Amino acid sequence: MIRIFVLFERKKGARFDRHYCRTAHLAAIRAVCEPHGLVDVECLFPIAENDPYEAIIVLRYPRPDCLEAVLADPESRRLFADVARFTDILPRLSRMA
Repeated sequence: MIRIFVLFERKKGARFDRHYCRTAHLAAIRAVCEPHGLVDVECLFPIAENDPYEAIIVLRYPRPDCLEAVLADPESRRLFADVARFTDILPRLSRMA
């Protein structure tokens, strides 16, 4: 199982709409990524206010080539563009097995 972590570091004064992220953005991720093998996606928010992350989105794929297929799909561009609708934080990606 391959996991992709989309990390949104907490920044003072940054905008982050948790509701939009958890509803509309995750729905868009599912629509674009499920045809390429997405098994699951979730959005996690910290419990502690001093946590270094505002949110972490976790995507699970059965194989590395599934992610490559998503990135090659022109529809994936709308996911990256959608980030600006709920935050001004530039996310970082981490791939792990």
